[in-house]
Amino acid sequence: MGAQPSKDLELEEYLSYFSLEERAKLEQTFKQILGEKCDSAIDCFNLDQLHRHLEPFLPALMIERLHDEMANVLNKSESHNRLVNYRSFVAAMAHLLKGNVHEKSHIVRRLATERKDSVSSPELLKFVEEMLSAFILIITDTPQFISWRLGVTEASTEHLSLLLLHDLLYKDYPHTDVQHQHVSDQVYTETDIEIWLTKCSLMVMVLEMVFRACFKVLSESSLQEAAASQSQNYGFQPLPFCVGVDWKRFKTLLDIPSVLLLNSHIPPAYRSTWHLLFSSNVHGESFSSMLTRVVCQGPSILLVRDKNGYVFGGFASEAWEPSTKFSGTADSFVFTLVPRMGVYLATGYNSNFMYLAVNQQTFPNGMGLGGQLNNFGIWLDANFDHGHSTAGCTTFNSPQLSAESHFRVDVVEVWRIGPEVVKDKQRLDPSILDIDPEAKAMLSLINKGPVSEGLREKDPMADMPEEKNLLPL
Repeated sequence: MGAQPSKDLELEEYLSYFSLEERAKLEQTFKQILGEKCDSAIDCFNLDQLHRHLEPFLPALMIERLHDEMANVLNKSESHNRLVNYRSFVAAMAHLLKGNVHEKSHIVRRLATERKDSVSSPELLKFVEEMLSAFILIITDTPQFISWRLGVTEASTEHLSLLLLHDLLYKDYPHTDVQHQHVSDQVYTETDIEIWLTKCSLMVMVLEMVFRACFKVLSESSLQEAAASQSQNYGFQPLPFCVGVDWKRFKTLLDIPSVLLLNSHIPPAYRSTWHLLFSSNVHGESFSSMLTRVVCQGPSILLVRDKNGYVFGGFASEAWEPSTKFSGTADSFVFTLVPRMGVYLATGYNSNFMYLAVNQQTFPNGMGLGGQLNNFGIWLDANFDHGHSTAGCTTFNSPQLSAESHFRVDVVEVWRIGPEVVKDKQRLDPSILDIDPEAKAMLSLINKGPVSEGLREKDPMADMPEEKNLLPL
């Protein structure tokens, strides 16, 4: 009895992390785990009860480790608790839902391994894959996820997991070395994990969202504050809405993990919506057709699949407009998605982010990202059947993204990122013929489509009828 006041103080200390509304939700969640039992003052829950509560989200072994952590979070003796009382539950929720990066690193180690002081790289990789799978399961019922109608493969989840772990598993390798894929059996301490988490904002977001879904304790105001903090500090929001797609006619190069990855690197103002502007499978293999739909449409993502099956591309931070000068900002980046994932940000070495030229005699005609003339990070030639990717692109410090330095084009997609661009009357629904009258000669030259006023389409996505039926944003 003499220890009871100190225990009550300990409980009050952990309860102080939560608002009055959240304290009520703590009791409610505890009772839900108990099931038919409902006296939170005296009852405890066991592993089977926690497993029933978390089974939809987490694998059995991770639930077992989480239960062990919860049962012993306040245990200072050598004995091993098998039951979780209310005091331990509140303490565990404080660590899981309100903890800092140091506390998160401890949770990661405890859930990833049975080891007492360290975790191996294969164990970490498996943990990250399982957390990503749980995260994707959690968002499957959201309107954003439903708007995409995409699947998830084990390979894409593994590729994203390896990329998230890059700064830990491959800290001695530069990001430009995309050839390493083998995960050596190294061990890492909680300090190593903490350093990794400070660099990997996407992983922190995944952890927080999974635990919030497992234990619905946080109040609406706390969630809103966390969302605002995450937008500022982590630069990540879950899936955007997808619009402009008739999924009966169109199969994208993207999947859910790749959308999550790319959306996490896009500036916050543009993360809410992705709109399909062009697909060579839908609109034809025509550079002029692509420009008609892409020019003056705002920030966008270019996706290319070469004939060897490599998928890569870049984020253009500004609207594409024909010019012999480079444009864009340091928000631009290039990336690879298949056969492995990588994102390469601006280095500050130069400002050669975006290039688009047509009908030029002394300048290359086509679309490029990074590098320099005739030596781009990504180049799509105006002939639309070939391009190149140069290793060591100084703009992004990116490797060769395609299978071969000079590649043959298989599929091209362009997605507008963010809300629709509001244009004045003079620039409403621009045609490439208006932007560069000399483009008429270029279109005729490359024989990629008729030079006619038929290129002036009032609705460039008019052949995507389902767009009008999507939820308003």
